[in-house]
Amino acid sequence: MLQLFDFDYIWEVYKPAPQRRWGYYALPIFYRDRFVARIDSRLEKGTWTIANWWWEQDITPDATLLAALARASSRFLHYLHAQEIVVNEIIDSPTRQALLAGARTALVE
Repeated sequence: MLQLFDFDYIWEVYKPAPQRRWGYYALPIFYRDRFVARIDSRLEKGTWTIANWWWEQDITPDATLLAALARASSRFLHYLHAQEIVVNEIIDSPTRQALLAGARTALVE
């Protein structure tokens, strides 16, 4: 991923906790033609918990990107067959609200 996309990524699930930079199960987020963020989330007993979200340093999310995030979170919640979403309050407000807005759409359907 580093050579193709200039995106430094290592799946840290097998690293000891003190050696993790991003989180136990942090995954990359791809938008259009590049990786724009990382998410650390879990699905447990029907609840999708988003523990953390990191935008890449050179990304400033605009309304278009946040709307795409809302649509993606709606589809992903549906894919997971989750009945609930929990988004950690440490996540920046615009991102948190986009994730929750998408989830509300999915949960109503």
